[in-house]
Amino acid sequence: MLILVLFLIVPSSAEPTVTVSSYEVTPPVLMPGDLGTITVMLTNTASSATISENLGPQTSGFESSKTTDISVFIEKAGLEGNGIEVMGENFQRIGDLGPGQTIPITFLIRAPSTTGYYFPEVWVDTKGGRSTRYPVPVNVNTRIAVAKLAVMSAAVTTPDAVMPGNPASVRLDLINSGESAAEQVIVRIGNGSTSISVKDTELYHISAIPAGQHEPVDITFITDRKAPNGITAIPVTIQYYTIDGTKPTENAAISLTIRG
Repeated sequence: MLILVLFLIVPSSAEPTVTVSSYEVTPPVLMPGDLGTITVMLTNTASSATISENLGPQTSGFESSKTTDISVFIEKAGLEGNGIEVMGENFQRIGDLGPGQTIPITFLIRAPSTTGYYFPEVWVDTKGGRSTRYPVPVNVNTRIAVAKLAVMSAAVTTPDAVMPGNPASVRLDLINSGESAAEQVIVRIGNGSTSISVKDTELYHISAIPAGQHEPVDITFITDRKAPNGITAIPVTIQYYTIDGTKPTENAAISLTIRG
């Protein structure tokens, strides 16, 4: 008698993604030329990501199940200085991070000679998953009055790669790391390539982002079937008003990898 065994694998809806859940800059204010550290906590955001398997002989009506946690393999974590000198190399092949788990990563930095706010970016690449770019504000000898204003930046989460002709889902996390609200925030998505375009709108408006808070913006890009392989940088402009009435402009970029 032939017994047919079914293997039904059902992934849970909580897709595992690594993000920067918190950060600490030591010391909080660096003097020009000083050494310091940036410590980030990398977290698998899917607290219960699992794969469920139902298996058993079909003819008997008997079923058993097995649930397996989905871990994320962190291929690389690095720091792009953006004006800050990064001392040391990237972290390679960090390993698996289970659902809800967190791991600290510390980077050694040196402050530049010019005072101001800098936004080095933490880059996290996962195996077969999504890539995350997260800016960390670093204060180099900036007076407190300026530090209390809103300071906007954007973390970017993108697919590992996109097939030509397929849509690409991207999340921009608008982060206010200042000490007052950012008002009338306008986000503009620029044109990085004739082969990639925004599906819905290129302009987003958020009335206010309080101090220490963030606001996600989900964007879908359409890719041409003949889009060439490679990395395309799509410019992003963020404008907002601070409590003193000024209107700063911050620039960011969404890097999409096309691989067919």
